Amino acid sequence: FDPSATADNPVLWVAHNSLGYRNMPNYTGKVTVLTGANLAARDVITGLPRSVKDHFTNSIRWGPDGRLYISQGANTGYGAPTAGWGNRAEDPLSAAILAADVDVFTPTFTVTPASGYDPNATNARLKRFVTGVRNAYDLVWHPNGSLYVPVNESADGSAPAGPNNPAITNLPAGKDFLARVPRAGGGYYGHPNPSIGRYVLNGGNPTSGVDAWEQPQYPVGVQPEPGWQRPIADLGVHRSANGIDVYHHRAFASGLYDHLLIAEFSNGDDILDVTLNSSGGVASIKRLVGGFNNPLDVFVSRQFGNIYVLEYGDADTGAGGALTTLRPAG
Repeated sequence: FDPSATADNPVLWVAHNSLGYRNMPNYTGKVTVLTGANLAARDVITGLPRSVKDHFTNSIRWGPDGRLYISQGANTGYGAPTAGWGNRAEDPLSAAILAADVDVFTPTFTVTPASGYDPNATNARLKRFVTGVRNAYDLVWHPNGSLYVPVNESADGSAPAGPNNPAITNLPAGKDFLARVPRAGGGYYGHPNPSIGRYVLNGGNPTSGVDAWEQPQYPVGVQPEPGWQRPIADLGVHRSANGIDVYHHRAFASGLYDHLLIAEFSNGDDILDVTLNSSGGVASIKRLVGGFNNPLDVFVSRQFGNIYVLEYGDADTGAGGALTTLRPAG
């Protein structure tokens, strides 16, 4: 909902795309505002990139600075075009968290390269906030001032060659992770994007020892990209960590107060409880509740402390999808 929305004027913002998961056209992502008694729809941002498969314009959140933050998926597995991803290259706006200066009165604008849009222009309405975020389904601003982003890594693919690194191919599945983004933004989170001069996957392979988040397929000596930010938590392989929210309620004798809750779609079928330390890092991760059917998103009611879980259902057909409510006893 728009920061100005009220019960009598429910201004709603929606990120969306064309329906389909195979051979989909590029630059079809949109952000639309719905207003008025009948929630009439009007496109505000058009021409956002999308992959040929299931990566597109994902969740949106209003930031503490009044900008709209948009999670934009990658076009590739590990940064290089491959047949499995339709040989589509990354775009200057793909694999990133974007920040938009918009309000309900903003006229429609398109961000396709063909339109000549320059996200680096001083007056650009839509800019890159952070880069190298492969596929973050959701994101959330925490009361501590940081943005937290669960990131899905690839099951396979290739990373591109760059000025200081060779290409690496036939890569195995990577580890999903939790990223912490400071309010100022500006970091790189490990997914290569040659269109903006980012080539090294994750932490590279700088030494002969075991390096932080290294890619051992690189020869020793490949340094991470400048500004690379190390993940704050390893969530494991094939977890598909998607929806995230903050439990900002005093239920359970404040036992969950300001914890992060993360929905794991694949291996897990559960909601994780992430406790933060005083510096904003991860103190602990445990399973809060399981038994869901591919949980995709999670939302916490700050008024009542209820946890709402959106279960996608069968990954191919959607059968069994549900909205499940978890209520604090009493």
